[in-house]
Amino acid sequence: MQVILVKPVRKLGKVGNTVTVADGFGRNYLIPQEFAIRATKENIAKFSSLQKDMEAKNAENKVDAEKVVAAIKSKHITFITQSAADGRLFGSVSAKAIAAELSKLANVPLNYTNVLLDTPIKFNGIFDVQVILHPEVITTILVVVAKTDTEAQDALREYKEGGKKDAQQKEDELSAMEAENSKQKEVTEEEDAN
Repeated sequence: MQVILVKPVRKLGKVGNTVTVADGFGRNYLIPQEFAIRATKENIAKFSSLQKDMEAKNAENKVDAEKVVAAIKSKHITFITQSAADGRLFGSVSAKAIAAELSKLANVPLNYTNVLLDTPIKFNGIFDVQVILHPEVITTILVVVAKTDTEAQDALREYKEGGKKDAQQKEDELSAMEAENSKQKEVTEEEDAN
């Protein structure tokens, strides 16, 4: 199915692009949510006359999103939760909860679709979470999850001072653990063979 995008859609295109999508995606999501219209001759002619207005509105929405990014930049959200001794939460911090706190912080209504979080947060710690305010405006916010305010402040201070392990260090530790496990597995297999 061919559709004309009337709003920008992440990983699909900008306003005015004619794209081919799966029938179900176009019929069940893009068209009802008013992200796109069918690419018929009438709609193409109608859209070409309205395209400048839509592009201007999109540019205005982008500017508004950039203002929100400026308001939340270098800020963080803290969640005080109950957790086990090993840091596992009794429950989780979801995209919906993060969106609610962000709405308070930015004074702009946001919902869970604005927060890019694959799975809910289930451990204490500091997390970089992506926030999509406009398909062309994506920012990252710091989410701190801790047992107490003091613990959250300490973790944040340590993070800002550079106490955070970099990705390479974590990767090295993980590969060392995997190597140790494979050695133990080989030893066990040799003993079983004898």
